[in-house]
Amino acid sequence: MRFLHRRLRSLGFNVISVNLPTTFGTIDDAVNSLHLQVSHQISNARPVSFVAHSMGGLIVRRFTEKYHQMDLDNMVFIATPHRGSKLADIANAIPGYSFLFKPIKSLLSESRYSTFPSARSFKIGIIAGNRNSGVLGGLFLSPESDGRVEVDATRASDVDDFIVVPFGHQEIHQQALTAELVVHFLKCGNFNLKSVD
Repeated sequence: MRFLHRRLRSLGFNVISVNLPTTFGTIDDAVNSLHLQVSHQISNARPVSFVAHSMGGLIVRRFTEKYHQMDLDNMVFIATPHRGSKLADIANAIPGYSFLFKPIKSLLSESRYSTFPSARSFKIGIIAGNRNSGVLGGLFLSPESDGRVEVDATRASDVDDFIVVPFGHQEIHQQALTAELVVHFLKCGNFNLKSVD
């Protein structure tokens, strides 16, 4: 997320980046880690926006559900598998894999994400990628995926705006277009770049 961090900061946003245990920890471990890293800073910030990539979006959702005292503003989820990932389903079928890599359980197709209330003052935007150039994605996912997560799997029932960009999962959050879309959504609550000025 360094690219987005630098871009947002250059535009005057007060940005906090975090490191979360998303390889071996559970999603609850990641939520607790996020709380420890940001609770002091965001307790004095009004309002708070979140920009998250991949599983980070699921972590943010659970975090805001658990610590709901925040004054939230527009947020963007990039390539977040709201409806799970077929690759996680395959990995989970390998004996012992999800025991070692605990986050897999929260990425299964049967998993459910936390939704935000319909009566809220902020907007939610989702950016999905459709550049499926990876080997695993090519073998197991539809062409409409980012190589890790299918476009349809990024959709959420509480989204206010949704856009697909031509990038893969590992690059989508490092692109100038993505940064432009994130900035516009945080400011305006939509991805309509034509509405600028």
